[in-house]
Amino acid sequence: MKRGWIPLLGALLVAQILLATALSMTGRDFGAYHSKEKLLDVDTSKIDGLAIWDGEKHTITLARKEGKWVLPGNDDFPADSDRVTALVDKLTGFTKGWPVATTKDAAKRFKVTDAGFERKIQLLEGTKPLITLYLGTSPGFRKIHARVAGDDDIYAIEMGTYEAQATAASWEDKDYLKFTGDKLKQIDIGGLTLQWDGKKPTLAGLKDGETLNEAKAKNLVHTVLTLPFASVLGKERPKDLAGSPELTFQVTLKSGEVRHYDIFKSKDGKRHVLKVSTVPYYFTVSDFTFDELKGYDRKSLVKAANPKSSTNGGKSASTQGATASQKAPTPAK
Repeated sequence: MKRGWIPLLGALLVAQILLATALSMTGRDFGAYHSKEKLLDVDTSKIDGLAIWDGEKHTITLARKEGKWVLPGNDDFPADSDRVTALVDKLTGFTKGWPVATTKDAAKRFKVTDAGFERKIQLLEGTKPLITLYLGTSPGFRKIHARVAGDDDIYAIEMGTYEAQATAASWEDKDYLKFTGDKLKQIDIGGLTLQWDGKKPTLAGLKDGETLNEAKAKNLVHTVLTLPFASVLGKERPKDLAGSPELTFQVTLKSGEVRHYDIFKSKDGKRHVLKVSTVPYYFTVSDFTFDELKGYDRKSLVKAANPKSSTNGGKSASTQGATASQKAPTPAK
């Protein structure tokens, strides 16, 4: 080795020693770091509310009442309690890793400030905020930058903004109008009465030779049992509804309960609104759902008798015989 290399290698060694000393003095271990300290220092037993904002000025508040989550802004319509509970458990379960940044400039850059964020989430006790969390930019797949209000440390946590939507429709219990087939007895729609025994549909009033389109009837049963809605409008009748419903049908349960379903169209024709007699809320339904329900009538549910079923080409056997004898040549004498 040439002597010229010795001073250079010595300088590199000194630099390494100085760097190691500086890192040890900071007390920071840049290797694997695991902490048991919670990211959100909050008493989980006090949490009975959740408020979420997004970067587009949408906001939603959820509240826990009698053990279930509801939407106060929509007349306490039931929220999807499993989803809300899962979000709260996830947020309160995060532990602190090593912060990826600690400066105010970084907070602005990663969009975790009160002036700029992708999500702002508050855990509430009643209407009182217990803690506030900001979610910002994503550093990678299923990762998001997060900062707790009052703390400069910024972390990368495993979460997506889609898990904390800020619109009511994203938290509504979409199973609210659903019920199981073992409860259904009868559907009256389009002037027809469809009966259901739990496995097979039958149609009252069929004429001789008519049969039920069983596949179409089962589709009707499925649609009624799983009736989807787009959003909840609250308990007050919307002012933009036309006077009379465009479609009505009735469902009778085995318990004897009768449910009337009325679907109205708004005066501007832009939406369909559903009201069910046994619940206090109004719902929007898609044009697809409305068109599907309106399509259930005698034409779609009844198969007409086939006049050719006992004939050949529309001619009876006796007629065919007569025709054949007329056309047969006269035997030679």
